[in-house]
Amino acid sequence: MPQNLLLMSIYTGPTLTFTAPIPFSSVGGSTTGLDVRFVICRNFTTGDSVRIFIPEGEDSWDCEAEGLEVFPGDIIFMLEAGIAE
Repeated sequence: MPQNLLLMSIYTGPTLTFTAPIPFSSVGGSTTGLDVRFVICRNFTTGDSVRIFIPEGEDSWDCEAEGLEVFPGDIIFMLEAGIAE
């Protein structure tokens, strides 16, 4: 993960995994043990955010594909909401 990228999550249940492939190409995440219903991705650097509704049976998301603009060095926050499995 690039040194200048910060990913945060507020969740105390099953394991969460966030991805920021190198080279820096997308920001998103996935879960295990949580049936995610929606995710809010926020770029604290720009103030922009997107809300992503996750279809049943899917466990990953891509904030940038949903329209969040992200640049190296930006501070990113993701909040997941769902049902523990």
